[in-house]
This record gives sequence, structure tokens and C-alpha cells, in this order.
Amino acid sequence: FRTTRQDLGLKPDSDAQKPQMPFVIDGEIMEDNLIWCGKNPDWLKGILAQNRLGLSDTLLLAGDDTEQYTLGRKDSRT
Repeated sequence: FRTTRQDLGLKPDSDAQKPQMPFVIDGEIMEDNLIWCGKNPDWLKGILAQNRLGLSDTLLLAGDDTEQYTLGRKDSRT
């Protein structure tokens, strides 16, 4: 048996973030994850354009069903 916040009558942490899913890994689009989170290739292109980044230069782009995302660029020294 494991006690949860709900068991104790505690509200969820207001600063808690949703888990993020990878949308791009090492330049490869994870289409199923985009669809799962209600995103599409046009959204992805827009995020990359805003960050002046090409798909081949993207190490990781992860997000959820909100507009929050995490972006990692490939190291240009390699």
C-alpha cells in the first residue's frame, strides 16, 4: 500500500509540470508523439523557425499538450 496526496487530502503541487514526450530525437521526428499531444508538423516547423534551428540541428525537442517545450541543439563542434 502506498499513500498518495489524495489519500492525505492534499492538493496537487501547483508548480508540478506535466511529463514531456519527445517530438524530435537527433533530427528525427516522432510523429506519433506529436499526434498524441495534439501537435502537427506545422507546429513543429514553427517552433524550429522561432528558434532559428533546422531539424538536422535538433538533438531533442520534447513537449506536452500545452505550448511548453524543451529544446536541445546539437553541439556544433562535432
